[in-house]
Formats: sequence, C-alpha cells, structure tokens
Amino acid sequence: MLLQKETVDLFDNADMGAILAQVRPEVCVVYGVATEVCVLLAARGLRQRGCETWVVQDAIQGLEPESARRALEEMQALGARLVFTAETVAAVKARRAESRAA
Repeated sequence: MLLQKETVDLFDNADMGAILAQVRPEVCVVYGVATEVCVLLAARGLRQRGCETWVVQDAIQGLEPESARRALEEMQALGARLVFTAETVAAVKARRAESRAA
C-alpha cells in the first residue's frame, strides 16, 4: 500500500491510525525528503505505534548533512531499521515467494 500525504507529517491525517490498525502491515517502508522532517516524522509516528519500520537510506535526502545524520540516529534509537533499496526489494520478493508457497 502506498500512502500519499498533504502535510509534512503523515500522522496529520486523522485516519492514519485507523488505517494502520486495519491493515496491520508487517513492515512499513519509509523514503522521501526531507530526512530530518518528513521522513523522521513518519518513522517516529510509525515506531510510536509499534510498527516495524524500515528507512531506505538511498531513497532519502536531507536538507543539511549534519541534521540528516542526527535524524537517522534518532530513527535508529527509536528502533527503525536503516536499509538500502536492493535489500528492501529482495525482502519484498522473498515475502511474496513465501506467501505464494503457503
């Protein structure tokens, strides 16, 4: 599922909590700009709601290198996993193969 947002914080959408509760995603993959604003807010909100969260390092861009680095450190401290696109694609393919075999 791909969610589009209208503000910097994904959770400004009042329906987001209900969507997560209904869908119950195994993993939430976060990417985009800016690392220290939108990406951080999404990862923080997902982790606060107990979602396994992957942040795709080669699919994000910060405004400033130092603030982006600090944002990544915060996301990791919150329990988000920093990954790369290739790793994410491989994981999705593996999960699809597992679900087809089941």
